[in-house]
Amino acid sequence: MTPVATLERLERLLVVVPWLVAHPGTPVDEVCARFGVDREALLADLDVLGYCGVPGYGGGDLVQVHLVDDAITVRLADALERPLRPTPEEAAALLLAVRAAQRLPGVADTEALTRVAAALEALLGGDAAAVTVAVGAPDEDVTTAVRSALDRGAPVRLDYLDAAGERTERTVEPWALTVAEGVWYLQAHCRRADAPRDFRLDRVVEATPAPDDAAGVRVPPDPLPPPGFRPPADDEQLVLRVAHEDAWVAEQLPGARREPAGEHLVIRAPMGRRGWAIRFVLSLGGRARVLSPEPVATAVAARAGQALEALDAWERAPWTEPPSDR
Repeated sequence: MTPVATLERLERLLVVVPWLVAHPGTPVDEVCARFGVDREALLADLDVLGYCGVPGYGGGDLVQVHLVDDAITVRLADALERPLRPTPEEAAALLLAVRAAQRLPGVADTEALTRVAAALEALLGGDAAAVTVAVGAPDEDVTTAVRSALDRGAPVRLDYLDAAGERTERTVEPWALTVAEGVWYLQAHCRRADAPRDFRLDRVVEATPAPDDAAGVRVPPDPLPPPGFRPPADDEQLVLRVAHEDAWVAEQLPGARREPAGEHLVIRAPMGRRGWAIRFVLSLGGRARVLSPEPVATAVAARAGQALEALDAWERAPWTEPPSDR
């Protein structure tokens, strides 16, 4: 199953399961009609649901799905039926998320969010006042220009600074403004790359209307995937070798695959820019060895050697008493 299909299934389950719990014995066809899902997909979802639960996976630890005479009944695992009692740290993290949602541009401070925030503040007691959040918003002129292009269905020209610090001009066909992990993205078709791209609004230096002869926006994919790194199929692979306890490195690389290799793991992932890959490996502090491509391995070894030489020179330098202000 592709990542997009997996996300679609998760979104569907998050909507369908609470409804099924509240409406036991509903016929399959009625559920399909209500949520716009075909019968085969719904039955596949229910099959997966039967393997979900909490650690232990014994009696009462799994979600129970019963299909009798084409009627569905779902019963949550016992632990999921009980009210949640988050730790202070978990409650603070939830409160931060709620307050961040309340402060995002274009997101209404709804009554539901206010009730959730009040409940978390009551749980935290006096500690709630110390929980603050600041969400950085993109430049107002940039946001206005992008929203105008979206409303008109017209291309927009971006003066853009990418993650590697390279500044480029791009004409893009805007599809949507999306928030992911507190960051605003413009999802669009980039004419320079001739491919879909996600642009962080806080990296847009300037946004201006494209010339009249550049009018027209192609139809976006349906569904539009969430913002994220989507490397081309022929992207060069970064191959690393790490210890088993450092398997978490794969979580930092979009599209990574892990393969056991004796006492080690081999991680393969789309590399993107070589400069970024070199900086990423160096940031691991020797916890990963580059197997390929060779130019990245050579560059990492050279820069690590330079850093060690600089550190050695600093340690051997004679101590000089700093001048006194007195």
